[in-house]
Amino acid sequence: MAIRYLDNINLEENQLLNASLQQVSSDPAGFEGQVIYNSTSGSLKFYSGATGSGAWVSLDGSGDITQVDITAGDGFSGTSVDTTSGAHVQTLTIGEGDGIQINATNVAVNSTVVRTSGTQTIGGAKTFTTIPVVGTASISDDSTKAASTAWVNDQGYVDSSGVTSITLAADTGTGTAITGIGTQTFVGAGLMSTAVTGTTVTISTTATNNLGDVLSVGAGDTTFIDGTSTGGTTPVISMALSATGTPSSSTYLRGDNSWATVPGGYTSWTARADAGPDNAIVDGDTVDFEGGTGLSSLIATVGTVSTVTMNLDNTAVTAGSYTLANITVDAQGRISAASNGAPGSSTFMRNWRITADTGTITSVTQNDLVDIQGGTGIATSASGLVIDVELDLDDLPPATTFDGTTEYLAMVTAGNTSSKIFGDNISVTELGAPTANFDIDTNKVINVVDPTNDQDAATKKYVDDNIVGGLIYQGGYNASTNTPNLDSNPNPNNIKQGWTYTVTQDGLFFTEQVRIGDVIIAEVDTPTALGDWTTVQNNIDIATTSVAGIASFPTAGGTSITAAGAVSLANVGSSGSVGSASQSLSITTDAKGRVTSRSAQSIAITSSQVTNFCTEVETCIGDATEYSTTIGNGTLTSIPVTHNLDTSLVIVQLFDTSSGETVNATVVRTSDDVVTISTSSAIATGAVTILIKAIKA
Repeated sequence: MAIRYLDNINLEENQLLNASLQQVSSDPAGFEGQVIYNSTSGSLKFYSGATGSGAWVSLDGSGDITQVDITAGDGFSGTSVDTTSGAHVQTLTIGEGDGIQINATNVAVNSTVVRTSGTQTIGGAKTFTTIPVVGTASISDDSTKAASTAWVNDQGYVDSSGVTSITLAADTGTGTAITGIGTQTFVGAGLMSTAVTGTTVTISTTATNNLGDVLSVGAGDTTFIDGTSTGGTTPVISMALSATGTPSSSTYLRGDNSWATVPGGYTSWTARADAGPDNAIVDGDTVDFEGGTGLSSLIATVGTVSTVTMNLDNTAVTAGSYTLANITVDAQGRISAASNGAPGSSTFMRNWRITADTGTITSVTQNDLVDIQGGTGIATSASGLVIDVELDLDDLPPATTFDGTTEYLAMVTAGNTSSKIFGDNISVTELGAPTANFDIDTNKVINVVDPTNDQDAATKKYVDDNIVGGLIYQGGYNASTNTPNLDSNPNPNNIKQGWTYTVTQDGLFFTEQVRIGDVIIAEVDTPTALGDWTTVQNNIDIATTSVAGIASFPTAGGTSITAAGAVSLANVGSSGSVGSASQSLSITTDAKGRVTSRSAQSIAITSSQVTNFCTEVETCIGDATEYSTTIGNGTLTSIPVTHNLDTSLVIVQLFDTSSGETVNATVVRTSDDVVTISTSSAIATGAVTILIKAIKA
């Protein structure tokens, strides 16, 4: 899947490096300005002309001038030269025409052209159908004449049957008949001039040299073409493109006669509506925003911004306020007709009736006041045209007993349906958890199942059946001789949890000193270490700072001792609780660490007063909304990345792990916990780092 850009890309005069145009094996249908690379022909092409009616033009920077048009000039003629094959330099061959002949080494004027210098003989038999114009040449007697002709002074040979008029003819134009005695004027034109002496009209060319070689043929410049020529016996004309810049496979010839890089262009956008298929809007398409039923569209352009406004069409209704209105609504929900109503007409209510669960039906007429009152446990209130009816539980009388077999509670189900339920049908498990000690008032909790969790209640039978390791007296223990063997890996070691021994002789038990009268108790089955036993000392001395022993509790030390020997801390203040979840506490202690006073105040802690507050908060937030890792294994081109941020509203960015440069790839949010990265070629192992940021809705 190619990366889609939904708007034009402006590179801000930066370069597009290491880019490849769209590669196709054959030319597609094309749209105006589209640029492709045809991999079959190996050429860069652009689509010239309107979409659907243009043509693909090659921009490969090479090719031939396929046609050079040559216009015939004075003294020679030429034909268009086809240069489909060969170099840009083309040899021009000049062909023979009227008055021009091609010799081996030159181009010359032939004998059909009358010269003004030198000798030129018009010999041989000639037949003149018109008065010959021969300059200073004369017609010799061997000229062929018709039998019926005669020489007429200043007119040449004419028909002897009688001449009534003479009309001159030429290659172009229409002559005027000369009758009788008249004058005919011969006018020179172009390279020809005329002169008359007596009865002789001399027609001369104004050219100074009518015989010789063509020394050079000039070549002019034309659009995008510079022409040059060389002289010699074989003139050569060279035609070359005159554009500035450097042609290449990625440039094209612009209208300002310069080679330019093909820019990125517009592709298309998709038009979508409530109904109908999506339509791709390509370059040159027109999108018509038409108003539907009851809607009109308007487009206005200010500068380069065009704004389309959709307006709700007006109906025939006059804007304003209507009393007791009669209205008509069309299919689009618009009021298409409205008028004021009249009180008391047949279309309006004159009176209505009110009734209740009990009482009589009462008729209510105009201006009557209806008082909706609440009964026991019901309160009513009026605000404008709204009457609010609510339960008033404080209005109910208190009860001191409840019989679940005959008395019930009112309730509202999840579907807002009112119902009642007898007390015996209410399970304790459907009530909320107790928020204080649960007093069953000397009653028993019966029918209790055996516990499975640490804090489950247990029955007496369960406790009796499951006491393990109760104290079981096994007799005396001689610590001096380790008799019986308790601390030297007895074999077999069948000592059980709860076995109890009385020390009968001082000695070491493992590494601990025990004395006569002490009691040792096994804490586990098959004990093997001192930690598996509990020692209860009998002959305990006064405790010191280093030896455990009997301790005294002086009242001066802040303790209180009862006659029964109970030791407790003496009171130094009043008991009670202080503070809440939204408050902090301040306390005062005495030298013994006892709290002598306390107070609570609203929590007001700045972040600087809490060690690592900002770091911990950032870590907490980051763990919940951010994810990063490296991707790529040198094989996959579609890489799923599991971020577990529980949302598809994520921002994804990729960068080169080595250089830190941002890279782009196709990103698909596959699910709330996975995004899939697609590339045209495999990413090397760990070569790209992905950053994912969740946006919490």
